[in-house]
Amino acid sequence: MKSIVALLFPLFLGINFMLQGNPTPQSAVIDTPCVIVIFGATGDLTARKLLPAIYNLAHGGHLSQHTAVVAFARGEHTHETFRKRMGEAIEQFSRTKLRDVDFWSDFENKIFYNQSDFEQDHGYENLQELLWKIDQEFGTQGNRIYYLATPASHFPAIIKKLYEHNLVYNSKNTNEKWSKVIIEKPFGNDLDSAMDLQKDISKYLNEDQVYLMDHYLGKEGVQNLLTFRFENALFEPLWNNKHIDNIQITLSEDIGIGTRAHFWEETGSLRDVFQNHLMQLLAIIAMESPVSLSASHIHEEKIKVLNAIRPFPLKEMDSYVIRGQYGSGEINGMKVPGYKQEKGVSVDSSSETFIAAKIFIDNVRWEGIPFYIRAGKRLPKQTTEIVVTFKNRNPEINQAVSNALFIEAEEQLAAWRLLTPVLNYWKSQSENIKNYDAGTWGPLNVDKMLLENGHHWQLLEN
Repeated sequence: MKSIVALLFPLFLGINFMLQGNPTPQSAVIDTPCVIVIFGATGDLTARKLLPAIYNLAHGGHLSQHTAVVAFARGEHTHETFRKRMGEAIEQFSRTKLRDVDFWSDFENKIFYNQSDFEQDHGYENLQELLWKIDQEFGTQGNRIYYLATPASHFPAIIKKLYEHNLVYNSKNTNEKWSKVIIEKPFGNDLDSAMDLQKDISKYLNEDQVYLMDHYLGKEGVQNLLTFRFENALFEPLWNNKHIDNIQITLSEDIGIGTRAHFWEETGSLRDVFQNHLMQLLAIIAMESPVSLSASHIHEEKIKVLNAIRPFPLKEMDSYVIRGQYGSGEINGMKVPGYKQEKGVSVDSSSETFIAAKIFIDNVRWEGIPFYIRAGKRLPKQTTEIVVTFKNRNPEINQAVSNALFIEAEEQLAAWRLLTPVLNYWKSQSENIKNYDAGTWGPLNVDKMLLENGHHWQLLEN
């Protein structure tokens, strides 16, 4: 059963996730009935990613006809109003539009809304009753996927309530039905909270019930990157400090925070993209060749390289990690407000919308080679790029990648061990956040960080 579910999850996000027999999203058909319960379903992730992806799969015949979706959130909606909102989202964000009226009519009748705070027992009692009715009407057979698309602070309460209300099953005690929990990044807010979250999860769920989801790091790009690294006899011998001068990773967005002020004030760029998306990309780029391209062997090597990253020196922190916050400016010829002018943002906020770091990995392969990593909002363009600069300029290798794979908890903890001291330093140095104009590439001192090593930021396309 686990292999079916492990294929199902990435497919929801359009990931070309390889399993035994190497099925692809285009050819795979998942005939296992289930109900997908999305916590925090009124957020952007559901509207922009999850529902459009589920709709695409269903429309393409890749999902069982006995699949239903339940939204669990605090906003005021009925089944009908939420269906209308999701229809609009699918029309806007899905590659498969709502032109098939009959199919949409059938699909929307399998979307339900359950309104509740995440800590209120009656919400889970209502959910249990709703799920029972869906099982009876649509033949979903008691199978459940719980997707936690909420801020990390809600994870412990949701998992505990699911357990207390018998909404998750002990996989060791039943073979007739199953329940799985997907946890969206960020996994905790720092090292201590991540370790506490891991303990909370272990209290209520078995290891094979939990999937940690970073929705950014998969799709074709990462699969291609893995293949490029480990199945290319030409380049693997060059992938070391003898031949490479520096490696740069850029994740830039031209958009601001939109309606996500509450989330962003709690999270910031380090927690939202750096600790997960970018650290995962770094791990794949820098890890040693695994015994095989199986998930377990890849995880082992990623953990090794993450643990080999040199800690940032506290006394020189500002030379290694730089944060910024966008001010007003121009994007694509249009004037846009600064972060502190966005609705819901505190006027004295110190939440970063930009982060850049210089990283060294203390192992034989990468000794002395800087990895420059940056991410930010309201930058000049939307792109994710990896630029590798060789000492001998003949081989030019560049790779642009995007979107999501499952990760091990230990990978998250390794990243937090590196980055929690940065968060603690920032707490004591609130004045060191730099302002940058929207439409520029971040604070001015970011360029200086590279110039100290004789380097400058590079892009595949300017």
